[in-house]
Amino acid sequence: MTQAHKLYLLSATCFVGLVLGDRWYGNHHEICTPIIVKDFAVSVPKCTQRNIPLKQCVGTCLSKDNFDGDGKTSCTCCKPVRSNDVTVQLYCLNKKNHIVIANHVMKQHEECACAPCVNGKKRDIKF
Repeated sequence: MTQAHKLYLLSATCFVGLVLGDRWYGNHHEICTPIIVKDFAVSVPKCTQRNIPLKQCVGTCLSKDNFDGDGKTSCTCCKPVRSNDVTVQLYCLNKKNHIVIANHVMKQHEECACAPCVNGKKRDIKF
């Protein structure tokens, strides 16, 4: 097998799983989307743990070298853009050790995007 054939097979293999997503940067395909985690464990002190389906942002985002010779790299991460509240009912013990139903509110990701990794600011990493 020639070097060109090996390169073609490697390229074809890399693109097989990259069907979803919103942007291409050269050969890099950004994928950032909410997926359902089927058994997300909701755990609150003095309450029974409950597993629920919950949407979470998952994906791969661009990181790049700035080509300015100083070794800095810019990174983006898959982050929530829009979320909503999900109420989960849990069985808990009150102060008198009686079992009560308590509503626990959590955030669920509805929309995701690639954004700077640290506090909304560009993150630079020096080597």
